[in-house]
Amino acid sequence: MAPATWHYPAGTAHEQTIPVPAGSRRGDTVRAWVDDHGDAAPAPPTTSDIAVNTIGLDADALCGIALAADALLFVRLRILDAQRALVPYPVANPDEVEVLRAAWGFQPLETYIEHVAAGAGRTGPGGSQRARIGSAMSRRRAAASGSGRACPAAR
Repeated sequence: MAPATWHYPAGTAHEQTIPVPAGSRRGDTVRAWVDDHGDAAPAPPTTSDIAVNTIGLDADALCGIALAADALLFVRLRILDAQRALVPYPVANPDEVEVLRAAWGFQPLETYIEHVAAGAGRTGPGGSQRARIGSAMSRRRAAASGSGRACPAAR
């Protein structure tokens, strides 16, 4: 750095400290960059500076696109997982549903939907057994709580 004097614009004198090449002596002429007002300014970027900045911005954009694509893929896979959780058995042919229901001892799907819509509740196998088991357990709890002893079936 060294003090320098120049005349720009239109003969206006300016004096500032500017960077100078090593080995410069007092009175040597050096090239300096100035702005429109004649004040010292940094040199414009070189071709290599522009290339490096462009490559850096391109890499940043590519990373941003990759992250956005990854986020979209993650969301889509979560949606697919949630949808698959709603369908426990993949059935390619809708006719196979009735075959599977019959094999498992369920009534036809249309009949089940009609019963549910009518408020009849679950009418598949084990429906009445669950009601009987539930009422028997309720009686045992009532008996156990009234006498203060353990349920006889639990012994």
